[in-house]
Amino acid sequence: MMVRINLQDVAESVIAGADLHYPLREFFVTVAMTAFRGDAIDVGAAFALISDTPRLTGSRVVDAYLAAVAEGLSVRGGFSPPTWVLDADRFLGAPYFPPGTTSLRAILLAESPAAFRRRNLFVDSRALEPIDKARRAAHAA
Repeated sequence: MMVRINLQDVAESVIAGADLHYPLREFFVTVAMTAFRGDAIDVGAAFALISDTPRLTGSRVVDAYLAAVAEGLSVRGGFSPPTWVLDADRFLGAPYFPPGTTSLRAILLAESPAAFRRRNLFVDSRALEPIDKARRAAHAA
């Protein structure tokens, strides 16, 4: 049985020492299983996964990343994001590029999803792809 988690749970896992990748993957699975129904998104279910303000993790990058994920889900679902995504602690003062991406910086600058770019996070254009995959799978069902 899959554990269903929200973004608050993702933050708590990171605070407890987990690498962001693992709880975030579980979050995306939860989105796929609960927020998408047939041709449409269940706005209430989607918002419930992101509405509670996650605790700050101690990593400005992770905190900004979680806000970008919440905003990205909101945009894809056609609803307003929760207000916590606008907190100053959810934005970086200087640009951040993942380690080992020096040769890709021009691409990341151009292709990072808007929710990430506006937070000075420059990531792969596929950062929100799990949400898009969930949406496509729900439409096919």
